Amino acid sequence: RVNLEEVGHFALIIASPSWRKARERGVQAWLRLRDTGPVRGIPLRIVGAPLTPQESELIHAHGAVGAVQVVSGVTDEQLIEQYQKCAFLIMMSRAEGLGWPVVEAGANGRVSACSDIPVLRETGGEASVYIPEHFQVDWEELAFQLINPSRRSAAVTNSERFNSHDFARTIQKVWASAL
Repeated sequence: RVNLEEVGHFALIIASPSWRKARERGVQAWLRLRDTGPVRGIPLRIVGAPLTPQESELIHAHGAVGAVQVVSGVTDEQLIEQYQKCAFLIMMSRAEGLGWPVVEAGANGRVSACSDIPVLRETGGEASVYIPEHFQVDWEELAFQLINPSRRSAAVTNSERFNSHDFARTIQKVWASAL
């Protein structure tokens, strides 16, 4: 077990409670992780809308009510601070355009636990860890990988592939070819 003061203070989810973002699945992943090896007992911080009744029920059923904090209306500076203070990001989306939180977490040296969908594999590369649809994963190993210093370095390197200038240029090319 590691000292969470050294690796980060909480697990982080940045998502709306929509079907596409699958925030409830992120909460389920966190519930598994908080009972696992090196991150046992880690609290959860959600940046986004208040908990849905289903999320509240799930958290309550697992006796984790006091371990979850929801924050809304954060500024860009406050969002960066969330990334810097977290131990890792959880992003269990069903559908994504790109998965910017994975890139942003990586830029801050944080590994992402992602749903195993093509767009997040492309965005997270070898730096992220992936959780299959039915949660069939070695949770102990996954927990170690989320705080592994070499994987954190890989997350920074991976995030450097993305920048707003290249992104805008690519979008312009796509629109030009569509026209």
